[in-house]
Amino acid sequence: MFPALSVTREYGAERINRVLNDPSVRPHVGLPDFGPLDFTQLVSDQRNVLLMAGDEGGFFCQHLSPGIYEVHSQFLPASRGRKVVQAAIDAQRFMFCRTDCVEVVTKVPTGNLAATALVRIASMLPLFLHGGAAFYSKPLITWASEAQVSREALETLNIPDETRAAALGLAIEMAAFGQIEKGLRFYDRFARLTNSLPMTLAATNPLVFDIGEALIALRENALEVILCRRQFQ
Repeated sequence: MFPALSVTREYGAERINRVLNDPSVRPHVGLPDFGPLDFTQLVSDQRNVLLMAGDEGGFFCQHLSPGIYEVHSQFLPASRGRKVVQAAIDAQRFMFCRTDCVEVVTKVPTGNLAATALVRIASMLPLFLHGGAAFYSKPLITWASEAQVSREALETLNIPDETRAAALGLAIEMAAFGQIEKGLRFYDRFARLTNSLPMTLAATNPLVFDIGEALIALRENALEVILCRRQFQ
């Protein structure tokens, strides 16, 4: 039910180090006169998240403060294009649904056209210019407004209000990947703003959600209605 992603989290720096120190990449990362780069310590810090899209590169998401991550994209030139765009989309979903992330930020040096194009494709919002770089942000609520929810989830929820159904689907996806409290808070904000029925957690094994009209269980990556209190209008 939940989408397969083209990025995976890695806990070792071997592959990202190879990309960083490739002659086509190294001159554009940090200070070129400092010699080879080694992200081993950064990646070993479990607060940071390294997402790789194969051997060609990936995204290093550095923890700045609770829920806030600065993303750095590093890819070999030959891999740039559609694959990187899809990887960027998938990396956002990973961070927002599978970690505590509520906002990603990044900075792009002036004149870096490829990075500028990527942040625009990723629909990141411009913040300000400082020190020869443009700063961008994408908060969870902005990502959620454009994120796709599986048709299977929407059909199972069977709620005429598609916006509410999508919010429920994303909240459940967060919970499915261990971000239970985050998912509940995310949906609670939507419910309060729209005066919609709340969602609560009824059980944890399996996860069962009370959405007002029904109890919805998550079993083996699929949603199941286990109690319908009334027919949806």
